[in-house]
Amino acid sequence: MYKVENYPQIRDHFYLKGRGAGASKALRGRVAVVTVYARRSPTDWGPAMQAKLRSARQAAGELLVAEAARYGVKLELKFYRAEVNLPADADPKKLCYLHVKEAFQNRTMEELQAHYEKTLNVDEAVLLLAVESPGRSYASMAWQGFQWKGADLPEMSTVLLRPDTTAHHACYLVAHELLHQFGAMDYYFPEEVATWAKRYFKDSIMGVGDGMAVDDLTAYLVGWKDTVSAASWWFLKRTSHITAERFFQMLIAEKKKK
Repeated sequence: MYKVENYPQIRDHFYLKGRGAGASKALRGRVAVVTVYARRSPTDWGPAMQAKLRSARQAAGELLVAEAARYGVKLELKFYRAEVNLPADADPKKLCYLHVKEAFQNRTMEELQAHYEKTLNVDEAVLLLAVESPGRSYASMAWQGFQWKGADLPEMSTVLLRPDTTAHHACYLVAHELLHQFGAMDYYFPEEVATWAKRYFKDSIMGVGDGMAVDDLTAYLVGWKDTVSAASWWFLKRTSHITAERFFQMLIAEKKKK
């Protein structure tokens, strides 16, 4: 096992900057997930869709608790519910805390999470925005020493579900996005990262296939480990040239292609 801080080849890697950053520090102990049901029309979140989301949350929670235990970490996830009404033309691809903050008295994410941590008596509290819509789920996360367009991002997940979303994929989406809030990074982008991820983290829930395992590096990023394995060390070494600026340039370029 390798202590990251002892290796200058990897210790400043951009992919490590999300560990412990922002309002969501570590996915361990007692964690509350406040699911915010976003309604853009009266027909959103009927009984069948609510049942689908409840099942996805339960399955994702059981998965993450079991994976944490595999690393010797105790995790207790509790799910709570809130609701917000959004304009009918709200774009689900751009929904984030800025769209719902009025419903939460315009608190910052840090203030809001501190409020829930105190009132719910938990170690961490995060928000999961749920939208009944086609599209790609996503999360915003913070990085140490880096700001997006001059500001810190409010850490929050947005999960998009539709009637034909399978139970397996719905579970995957909830677990995957929650891991992002605590510092996990995607392995399927950019292409050069995906190439090495296929070699070192082929079964990862953050990766390039259908795997549902929390890999060694992700476990380190979300606070389940204090060291990384040889596989993680080599992955970080081989991708160490990817700076924050390079990463976001590639991300913007990818979005323009779509």
